[in-house]
Amino acid sequence: MPFSSTDQSFRRDKVRDAYSAASEHPKQKNAFPVGRQFAESIGYPAEFLNRLPAVACDAFAGVSNVSIFADLLTKSLASILKAPVDGLDATFVV
Repeated sequence: MPFSSTDQSFRRDKVRDAYSAASEHPKQKNAFPVGRQFAESIGYPAEFLNRLPAVACDAFAGVSNVSIFADLLTKSLASILKAPVDGLDATFVV
């Protein structure tokens, strides 16, 4: 049974709130993994993470995680997504 538009909006808002809270307060308990250790556990190389501000690594939650092993260019990725590319994942692709 499909969700009503009200249910969908409610769920979307709850997910957005959870990820926003995790990025703003990454050291607090979250319902999902957050932080540099998580980024390393899914394959982000330490030498790459070392070049980023600690705050970016601390708030990493894997959202919009493009394949870090794909040979993609930012311009190609942006045209696929039809949106600006930024953040930890896009920085790694460059």
